[in-house]
Amino acid sequence: MRVHVCAVRMTLQRADVLEAYLNGQDIIQKATVYERTGDVVLTYRGSRKDAAALLAAYRFDNEELEVLVTSHDSRKINQEYQEKMVNLVAGRVFRKVFLPAPIAAAYTVWRSIAFVWKGIRCLLHRKLEVEVLDALSITASLLRGDYSTAGSVMFLLTVGSLLEEWTRKKSLDDLARSMALNVDKVWVRTPQGEVLVPLTRVHAGDEVVVRSGNMIPLDGMVLEGEAMVNQAALTGESMPVRKTIGATVYAGTVVEEGECVFTAKAEGGGTTADPTKPSGGFLTGIAPETSVKSLNDSGYTVYSGKQEVTSGYVGTGMTAISGSTSLAIVVTGDVNGDGRITITDVVKLQNYAANAGDLDGAAMMAGDINGDGRITITDVVQAAQVTVGQRTI
Repeated sequence: MRVHVCAVRMTLQRADVLEAYLNGQDIIQKATVYERTGDVVLTYRGSRKDAAALLAAYRFDNEELEVLVTSHDSRKINQEYQEKMVNLVAGRVFRKVFLPAPIAAAYTVWRSIAFVWKGIRCLLHRKLEVEVLDALSITASLLRGDYSTAGSVMFLLTVGSLLEEWTRKKSLDDLARSMALNVDKVWVRTPQGEVLVPLTRVHAGDEVVVRSGNMIPLDGMVLEGEAMVNQAALTGESMPVRKTIGATVYAGTVVEEGECVFTAKAEGGGTTADPTKPSGGFLTGIAPETSVKSLNDSGYTVYSGKQEVTSGYVGTGMTAISGSTSLAIVVTGDVNGDGRITITDVVKLQNYAANAGDLDGAAMMAGDINGDGRITITDVVQAAQVTVGQRTI
């Protein structure tokens, strides 16, 4: 069934919330919302009348439904980069077909300035990187008067850079969604028995039942029963922790054995934990001197302690928040937390390798530059090479 939404203007956020709401209903097999046209396509079980009634009962101003969406970034990222790619290709075709040769040549020379400058800047820093080769090929084509080849090289480089940026942002968004709880419904104990209800309808004080294999959806206190809970995602503990009456359980942990009933401490979709504290996951693969703005553009809000950071570099130990996901940032090689690799990082790595110092979890991951799972003299040497410009990360 295809339905067009006329009551409101469909935005990315409204489309995401409506799609998540519909896909969470029992009679809906699959729902897809197209924000550009404002259309909803449904595959449903049962009668058409029930599906239509479900749509008619939906209200766009219901803020409680927004917790159903882990991240609004995926649809936004795809739309943004699809538009960039279409504009890039369309511009290329327009210039090839309609621009006179002298104007096209002048435009190519103007575009080449940015590429050539990147190559010169690498040489000034005594680095031989791919930007130098790009600048060399473009310059050679221009000196030969082959403006078409120079334009084609720059076009392909721009397409490659756009695809790389698209992939990076999409990967960060996928990571944020994979770290989310992804629990839609929970069993709540009532006077009439256990009832399966949406997580958004759970209130503080409700008695939630979890069994072996279930993820605990909310923070709470055990009221009845006994369970072995895997808290590795939060605390890093390798062994399950025994939870009995009076013990505290945390959202995101998993019941490996047993069964218990706990009293929820927060409304559905929230926890009592400080949102600026990492949930135990890490945001890795961050290069030194990565700007805070680049993470903001990827949908993350960056905190240093409880203070939001809006400029400068992201550093190891800072927190990246996207939706309900809170991750500790790990910048490769940055054990000092300033977002760069300096002599201070080299000294700390050297002390640790010599058993004369200690590093916390995020710093340990940052110090493993060569990726072998340990901090050795190899990591110390690589960090030192970065500080003198002999290596880049």
